[in-house]
Amino acid sequence: MPISRQYNNVMKFSQLLTKYRERAGLSKTALAKKLGVSPMYIMNIESGRQKPPTFEKCEKITSLLNVQKNEVRDFWRAAFKERVGESDERFLRGSRHHLESI
Repeated sequence: MPISRQYNNVMKFSQLLTKYRERAGLSKTALAKKLGVSPMYIMNIESGRQKPPTFEKCEKITSLLNVQKNEVRDFWRAAFKERVGESDERFLRGSRHHLESI
């Protein structure tokens, strides 16, 4: 099966971020403050108007929101897919090892 098909079932990053933020009981403003970014930045990511943040910010988000270890894989898959695009099979293939180790 082509790797991009494996990633089609993953929720969008914006949906996952919203889900984990709400589960953690944080407002967009509170999360933004903890990340050192503007609330508009969080709103734009959650609305899908902006691509997922950098690796470093994603890592900080998973820590701040206490994302469960078994959920981190989907979070990263969504981020990679949306930052790179579905058509870059070579990148996804190279990232597969990293994603499977999470």
